[in-house]
Amino acid sequence: MERVTVFTPTYNRRESLPRVFKSLKQQTFKDFIWIIVDDGSTDDTKSLVDEFKKEANFKINYIYEENAGKHSAINRALKETTSELFLIADSDDSFKENALEVFINTWESIPKEERSQYKGVIAKCYNAEDGTPIGTYPQYMFDSNDLDAYFVQRLCFEKWNIVRTDVMKEIPFPEPDEKLKFYPESVVWWRMARKYKTRYIDENIRAYYHDQENSVIKQSAGRARETIYLWRYYINEAMDYFWKYPKAFIKAYIGYSRDNIRIGRKYKDAISSINGVYRKVIVTCGYPVGYLLALKKGICK
Repeated sequence: MERVTVFTPTYNRRESLPRVFKSLKQQTFKDFIWIIVDDGSTDDTKSLVDEFKKEANFKINYIYEENAGKHSAINRALKETTSELFLIADSDDSFKENALEVFINTWESIPKEERSQYKGVIAKCYNAEDGTPIGTYPQYMFDSNDLDAYFVQRLCFEKWNIVRTDVMKEIPFPEPDEKLKFYPESVVWWRMARKYKTRYIDENIRAYYHDQENSVIKQSAGRARETIYLWRYYINEAMDYFWKYPKAFIKAYIGYSRDNIRIGRKYKDAISSINGVYRKVIVTCGYPVGYLLALKKGICK
């Protein structure tokens, strides 16, 4: 059984998928399997993966399913995963040759008897264009949880996350009622943070391509429908952090009303998804601003 599963969801990404393959071939740490979930591609991704298999010095498991979105692909991959750790490498990613080694060494720096308290390790990214680091950490290595890291320490930038497989299975990505193509990953990491710590390491190991930022979201016509789930998390589940980062929550309240207006969702349906009377009142107060913002973008008539 491999120590790490590297998982890649892909949808018509035949041109960029070789980036991931090249990075994996160069890894100094070899004890991993690559699981690819093809989320309904029409660009003959399978034949490309067949070529990868001929060259690879590691196992590749290719799975095809009808287009259901990244969150569904993650859950599908987890059904096949038996490794200790689970790493999501998007289909346009590239990363340094020691990336997996950094993750494993950092994970093993946590005493074995304490690892049940941690969900995993978070490293940093760098700009693909010029190699400059993205964001700064308060120190080289430290422990926190993802809620504190974001709302208290304000580490609000792109990072890379390797997670215990059993925690991923314990707190999976939800399958929303709507046919979403993307579910905000932050929501899942923050839910894990209620129970688990994370070890942070100031190593820049993954390239971040600004021109392909959130490619899964860009392919979805319903961006507003997906961000609603992020705003709803702020409002329903994270209000104990309000005074740690008020600006983020004000944005969430306004964003929730704006995005419901953008998708034509009725006010009574939007408000019914909010817990508690005072939260409903604040959301209602945000509606005039949300309407103006939607109107400014030419969405409201």
